[in-house]
Amino acid sequence: MHTTLNQSRVKMVLAAAALITLSVVAGNTYTTAQARAASPGTNARAAGEDGYTERKMVMNTSQASSAVAASAQDEPRDESHQTFQLAGGARVEVLNVSGQLEIETTAGGPAEVRVIRTARDAADLKYHRVTVEQTPTGLLVRGLEDRAAYKRGRQVQQLVKLKLPRTVSLSIEGVGGSVTVGEVDGEIKAERVGGSLEVGAVGGSLEVTRLGGHLRAGVLGLGERGIRISGVGGHVELHFRNELNADLEATSISGRLEAELPNVSMLEPEGSARTRARVGAGGTPLSINKVNGHVRLTQDSRPSGQ
Repeated sequence: MHTTLNQSRVKMVLAAAALITLSVVAGNTYTTAQARAASPGTNARAAGEDGYTERKMVMNTSQASSAVAASAQDEPRDESHQTFQLAGGARVEVLNVSGQLEIETTAGGPAEVRVIRTARDAADLKYHRVTVEQTPTGLLVRGLEDRAAYKRGRQVQQLVKLKLPRTVSLSIEGVGGSVTVGEVDGEIKAERVGGSLEVGAVGGSLEVTRLGGHLRAGVLGLGERGIRISGVGGHVELHFRNELNADLEATSISGRLEAELPNVSMLEPEGSARTRARVGAGGTPLSINKVNGHVRLTQDSRPSGQ
């Protein structure tokens, strides 16, 4: 009798499990059919359950992207756009930018300055403004620091975008994020940059100190002061577009030093505390010091753009 009762219970459990399985399959099939009907052009897998899972993941990703975009649009922000006329050889200074700095260069035309500021609260936008001033020698773009406001949690992220004639010289100091620069005929000096520095090409001297990320730069010419690099948190890559005559000195390089240059005469061997070499006829200083990464120097005599 007990055996018969146990067999009956097993049959009931199996029947219930079958009903649940059929319900799940039917539910998935119905949901998949709905998804196919809503998106007839979508290529789904042959199996209904797989097709439903795949489409569900895509929909969730799309919804997440939409949520992020909506959040960015809802974030309090303000923008300013100004235009200036600059003489050839003007000097442009950028100081104290909390976010990124993007500099596009053109063959000519006016200078344009666009500043985008964002904050968690609209009331915070009255702090940490960015001023733009035309000076006798060029242009000054400066973020106004308010340390008391920072201590009270008033934080504003700044993005500065410049469009400049390539004949300018640049001085950049105190940028929290990365910096990108197009081709510049004049000199470039960059100090205290939190991120990486990317330079399309520099025609005059190049001086970089206290850089948090990588340095990558094309070099059209060395200028009288040459190149001086010190305190770089990442790799250094310099690509010389023309024939190079320089005295190279490299110290405190944590990675490899690769000088893929013609006419190099080693004065002190690589791997010692200090590496010295003469490139070509020498003369102009090429100093690289305290780099937490590899250093790679290359030369390509082809004209720019080829």
